[in-house]
Amino acid sequence: MLMTIIFKKFRLIAVSFVISLLFISVSSAAPRPNQKFDDWLFHCTNVAVQGDVENLSTEAPEKETCALYQSLAARNRPRFGVVVLFEKYTGAQNPDTKIVATIKMLAPLGILLTQGITLTIDGEKLGSTPLFRCLPNGCTSATNITEATMAKFIAGETATITIFLTPDDGIAIPIKLSGLKDGFAVLNK
Repeated sequence: MLMTIIFKKFRLIAVSFVISLLFISVSSAAPRPNQKFDDWLFHCTNVAVQGDVENLSTEAPEKETCALYQSLAARNRPRFGVVVLFEKYTGAQNPDTKIVATIKMLAPLGILLTQGITLTIDGEKLGSTPLFRCLPNGCTSATNITEATMAKFIAGETATITIFLTPDDGIAIPIKLSGLKDGFAVLNK
C-alpha cells in the first residue's frame, strides 16, 4: 500500500516535471518582449479589438499585436522626431502582390499634410504615404508593404523618409536598416 502511494506521488512529480519542461521550451522559442535587433526594437502589446455584438460583456476583447519600431530624429533638427514601425499584415491578400507588412509612421504636428511622407530606399523613391489622422501626439501615416518592397528594405543600405514643413522645405530623416531582416523574421513567426 505504501509503495503504491509513493509510486503515485513519484509519477505525479515526473508528469509535472515533463509538462514544465514543455512550457520552458515553448516560451524560450517565443520572442522576448522589447527584444532588440540592432536598431529595431521588437515589442508586443494587447490592443482592444472590435467586440461581438452578441456578447454582453462590458470588457473590450483584446488581442496581442507585435511590431518592430525605432524612433528617429532629423540630423539637423534633433528635436524633430519620427517613429517608424512595421507590423505583420493580417488582412486579405491580392493574388498579384503579396502584402507582408504595414509600415506606420508618427510625425510631429506642424507638418504639411498634403505632401504626406515620402519613402526612399537606396535613392529610389517608393512613393508617398498620406497622413490620415492627427492627434495631440502627432500625425499618423500607414501603408501596406508588398513582399518585393520589404525585400528592398531588408537588402537596402540606406532608407529615408521625407516630411515637409512647407512645399519647399522637406526634412529628410534616415531610417536605420541594420537588424530589420532578423527582426522581421521574428515578427512573421
